[in-house]
Amino acid sequence: MAAAADLPDGIIDGEVVALDRTGAPDFAALQAAISEGKTKELVFFVFDRMFSGLEDRRPLPLSERKARLQAAIEQAPANIRYVDHFVTAGNAVLQSACRMDLEGIVSKRLDAPYQSGRVDSWTKSKCRARHEVLIGGYTTIDGAFRSLIAGVNRDGRLVHVGRVGAGFGREKVDRLLPKLKALETDKNPFDGKGSPRRTGDVHWVRPELVAEIEYEGFTADGRLRQASFKALRQDKPAEEVEADAPAPAATAELTEPAPVATARTDGGRRVAPCPSWAS
Repeated sequence: MAAAADLPDGIIDGEVVALDRTGAPDFAALQAAISEGKTKELVFFVFDRMFSGLEDRRPLPLSERKARLQAAIEQAPANIRYVDHFVTAGNAVLQSACRMDLEGIVSKRLDAPYQSGRVDSWTKSKCRARHEVLIGGYTTIDGAFRSLIAGVNRDGRLVHVGRVGAGFGREKVDRLLPKLKALETDKNPFDGKGSPRRTGDVHWVRPELVAEIEYEGFTADGRLRQASFKALRQDKPAEEVEADAPAPAATAELTEPAPVATARTDGGRRVAPCPSWAS
């Protein structure tokens, strides 16, 4: 982004986000801003620095890397923001993040060097379970959008896993509905026991759109409970949405979402950065 042009050369770990009116990250708004080329209001949150010029800072402890990063961006534009941290019990920070309707937190050891991939020195704790589903249809009421009809792939079939009726603000619907209408078909894309039937308020679509959702678990017959739409996943092909996502008990092995993880405090001090901006 242009705002980072005056920063010293190096490799910084961070995330670009779009903020809603409350100051919370909005993944759908980020996608819209990028697709429409309206990126001036995006914010780059920075939380680590692996290289400064040719200097490799990865062997340094996280506390020192963050201190140097904070000093380096003191004069940066307002849309480049340092992510501070809390040296405290992870449970308290996680509970606060969940009350703010954020995704969760990432907890890291302050004395750990930088290592790529999933390692024992950091852990992500989420407030709610998330997954991807395929959109096989949608419903309306009096002509207005009401819900998505969701499914996952299993053995070459699209298995129905329920409806997603929450998480749709006006802006999301305005962006989503034209994509749904462009894929409308007369053929029911779902197959197998429990597949939804066509009624007057049901509109089938070719299952090409991938939706990221949050959900609380499953009903006794394997349907999603309290599913809420987060955003379309344009980076994930439809064929990759397999049945390890929620699926009806009659056709797939189901796993309830694991209890929310807590930030571990085993050995060394842990830092709980500001709630995770990742989707």
